[in-house]
Amino acid sequence: MEIREYVFSILTENHPGILHRIASVFLRRKINIETLNVSASAMQGFSRFIIQVLIDQVTARALERQIQKIVGVVKVDFN
Repeated sequence: MEIREYVFSILTENHPGILHRIASVFLRRKINIETLNVSASAMQGFSRFIIQVLIDQVTARALERQIQKIVGVVKVDFN
C-alpha cells in the first residue's frame, strides 16, 4: 500500500470531549497526527476539525468509518 498524505475534514457538534474521542481513534491505531486545526463552523453550535495524517488508503477508509460512529460527529470527508 502506498502511504500518502490524507486530510480529514470533520464536522461535529460543539460538545466537551469530542476532540479527545476523535484523537483517540488515531492513537489506538498508532497514527501520528501531522497537523490539527479546530475552528468554529459557519453554523452556530458546530466545529470543524481539519486533520492531516500520513497513511494508506485502506487505513483512511477505516478511520473514516470509525470517526463517523462517534457520537456528535455529523460528517467526515477525506482526500
